[in-house]
Amino acid sequence: CARRVAAALKYAFMPPADDKPMPPRPAEMDEWLMMTVNGTLAGLTYGALSQYLDEKQADAYLSRQNVSRGVAIAARDMAEANSRKLVRLYSRAISGGLSIGGFCAVFFGLEYALAIARGRCNDPVNTTLGGALTCAGMSSYLGVLGGGAFARGGAAVAGAATGAVVGWPVGHIRTVS
Repeated sequence: CARRVAAALKYAFMPPADDKPMPPRPAEMDEWLMMTVNGTLAGLTYGALSQYLDEKQADAYLSRQNVSRGVAIAARDMAEANSRKLVRLYSRAISGGLSIGGFCAVFFGLEYALAIARGRCNDPVNTTLGGALTCAGMSSYLGVLGGGAFARGGAAVAGAATGAVVGWPVGHIRTVS
């Protein structure tokens, strides 16, 4: 157990020697990479889709206001509005991809580290502990940005409880499938 953790950390942080070939990557790293990429792509899609729907709602209101203006002014305003919409769409897609991708990277990294340390790969306890630790860290960091230590501690406890409550059934579903 400790040797597998040490081998994974050695592979991740030690540069290879020039005279020796690179050792093969552990299987857990490939799974972690695949899950992180999938989470990042899901975050990109979610961010872009939510921004698109927000813009579509705003367009229905704004299109009624520009009726009495000139054709050239309306065309210029529409071109500027479309370019701003595109920038907002890209910005929201990137922020969604980074936030959900970062969450997935931390969650799956903790889950696979727990699987290596505990010696069990598909275990609901690994998913529950990974979810609790990830949600505790993310909520204490993001949940109360202006609060003190007590507020951050409360957010961490609430995040850990939420992660454990969501992680336990998800772990059982992943074990069955």
